[in-house]
Amino acid sequence: MILHAADAVQEGHRKIALRTVDTDVLVLAIALARRLQEQQVELWIAIGTGSHLRYIAAHEISNSLGSEMSKSLPVFQVFTGCDTVSCFAGRGKKTAFTVWKSYPAITDAFLQMATTPTPLVSEACMIYLEWFVILLYDRTSNKANVNEARKQLFVQKGGAYDAIPPTRAALLQHTKRAAYQGGYCWGQALTPNPDLPSRGDWGWIFKEGEWQPF
Repeated sequence: MILHAADAVQEGHRKIALRTVDTDVLVLAIALARRLQEQQVELWIAIGTGSHLRYIAAHEISNSLGSEMSKSLPVFQVFTGCDTVSCFAGRGKKTAFTVWKSYPAITDAFLQMATTPTPLVSEACMIYLEWFVILLYDRTSNKANVNEARKQLFVQKGGAYDAIPPTRAALLQHTKRAAYQGGYCWGQALTPNPDLPSRGDWGWIFKEGEWQPF
């Protein structure tokens, strides 16, 4: 669908509408709209069904977010949960976006994953991501890493097991999967036949005849 929009631009169209029921397509359209800004293209998304059908101006949202947040948005979408990458239990997109706005430094990590995805996640990137996840679970925490925050929430604050952050080891594998989907796969949304590496290096393991999260 995103490729069709790119083809329409190549043919000279300056107002394009995509019909979808998938928010992932909306996210990709916002990221794409930033690339098309110089060509003054209006990219509209018709999303929903029946009385819930809405027309959303992806180009206006992209302009409002700015260049770096627009480019980072696909990774944010994946990192906080999509069809192929797990979410953080009880933490929805609205909560996650509020944390993003209050902690703009995380944009550097999302942008790195979006533009130069690699299974070798840098320590600097992990520090940003850990703090983002800590804030996602506890905005008042003073802990520097997820393992400490996890212990604090469980032991000192009586948090339920499914209401505390993942371990750092689990978060690392989650980050690899997010970089693969959001940076590598979605980063080639305009490539007709993208060349994708094996998932085996990106937080997945082939088991019982199918790929499963490691």
